[in-house]
Amino acid sequence: MKERISKRIVLLSMVAIIMVLLVGCRVEYSESNKVEAPNWTSDGKIVFVKEHSKWKTTYNTLGEDCEQIEDELILMECNWDGSEKREISKITEYWSAISTSSSGDWVVIGAARGDNSRMYVMKTDGSELHSFTYGLYPDLSPDGSKIVYARKGEGIWIMNRDGSDDHQILVSGGYPSWSPDDTLIAYGSLKTHIVKLNGEEIKYYERYGFLDWGPKNSNSIIVGSFFDLGECIKINILTGESDTLNVRGITKCSPDGQFFIGYDGKYYVIDRNGTNKHYIEP
Repeated sequence: MKERISKRIVLLSMVAIIMVLLVGCRVEYSESNKVEAPNWTSDGKIVFVKEHSKWKTTYNTLGEDCEQIEDELILMECNWDGSEKREISKITEYWSAISTSSSGDWVVIGAARGDNSRMYVMKTDGSELHSFTYGLYPDLSPDGSKIVYARKGEGIWIMNRDGSDDHQILVSGGYPSWSPDDTLIAYGSLKTHIVKLNGEEIKYYERYGFLDWGPKNSNSIIVGSFFDLGECIKINILTGESDTLNVRGITKCSPDGQFFIGYDGKYYVIDRNGTNKHYIEP
């Protein structure tokens, strides 16, 4: 008899606990959008990746539990001032976009997840999407026909946009970027290096970081400090002269040289004088 009573007490206790948990349970859903890897298009617009996430948070008497139920990357485009945002195409799920490059009708996106990397290539209308399961910081050639990119631990490579003629030009380095005239590549490896398309070095500079060539018709490079994401320097590769720009963070130079994309925890656009700053997503 005592054993039966004990079992009933245990059962009733369990039921009571379940009822308390059920009665005290509340579920909320939330969403967030994050701008990743913005860059300029050849016509002065901005292409970027939006990471769209959905969360489910369950509250009960034991506390709360937050679960990510959706995470997707969407390629977006907007005007330089952030207006007229439009969705081009969903790219993938559960990756992080680290770079974009646009040339004419084509866009290439570099994405990473842990030690894995991937490149996505598509037209700016969202069609002809295809991916390659390797590659970091890809950059399209000015005519959009080739891609220069880095492989982790394997240097700098160049391939055709469809993946053919894939070949290594440098055994080390990162953050490669085509020159506007399609004859040179800048990359970082302890210093800023300028090389021909076959990897032959012609110049180097002591500073290095995330690299971007200046206006289409110039011979300048914008250098963002790699270590502290601090000051940015414009270097004229013909004269060697350099100027510190009044812009901080990772920068990309607009085709006309009048605006930069920077980062201070969120991505923003600012003019060359360091004024008129606004965020791509407020």
